[in-house]
Amino acid sequence: MKTILIAILLVTNISIAQGAERFNNGEENFKLVMQTLLEKYVDQGLSREDLFQAATQGMLNSLNSGEQTYNKLILPKELSDIKSDLSGKVSGIGVELRRVEANGFIQVLKVIPNSPGEQAGIREDDQVLSVNGQRYKDKPFSDLIAAIRGKVGDAVKLKILRDDKVMDIEVKRAVIPWSSVELTSIDANTDLLSIGYFNVETPKRVEKFLKEVRSRNSKRLIVDLRGNNGGGFDQAIQVAGLFVKKGTMVATTLDRNSKPKRFESEGGFLP
Repeated sequence: MKTILIAILLVTNISIAQGAERFNNGEENFKLVMQTLLEKYVDQGLSREDLFQAATQGMLNSLNSGEQTYNKLILPKELSDIKSDLSGKVSGIGVELRRVEANGFIQVLKVIPNSPGEQAGIREDDQVLSVNGQRYKDKPFSDLIAAIRGKVGDAVKLKILRDDKVMDIEVKRAVIPWSSVELTSIDANTDLLSIGYFNVETPKRVEKFLKEVRSRNSKRLIVDLRGNNGGGFDQAIQVAGLFVKKGTMVATTLDRNSKPKRFESEGGFLP
């Protein structure tokens, strides 16, 4: 196969400012590159929308430092999934998953009680080999999640590895209320509060459990954030504020001019 190289001669007017190369005529060069690609690129299916999306993503990527990816273009489907996660309800099968680094497969961490996944026979530690016949080993984790989620009432077919046995399991999707907070009694005087995600339901559930802990006169409370998947900033601030006195600073952010913004507790339960 021959490789065809398209060389695009840009409008050259490059100057050196403070030791860095300055790129002039940016808008004109952008239009030139786009038009050349649309007319001569080997993939005739390339569209203006494809190039605008790639350019937008490129601008955001250029702002990231090292391995950090704070700046990212979120597409409509991904935004819809994020909103579903933050709402505390998603369309899915009721399992919590993680990628196993050793083999690249996806492992079931938790099966929500009475969920479609549990009713279909999925168990903790099962490994998902494929979804609807598509393998997702070493592919983006978000792609597999998107494949499992879908229209409520539709079925999804999973190929599962359990110990040394491979099995096919079909699960019908449903609306899954996602409980991000769990309270467990370790002993008569100690409770464990696990927070797995910060969504709109998290502050209310944490407040409910704190009232329960206080009513039992528990002497010790352990807050477990291991495996926490993040979530909404506002919800995280609200939860943190429940553990300190009203008016206590919970977090501070800085704007582009280094001006600080304080986030204070609106009132907590613990002294």
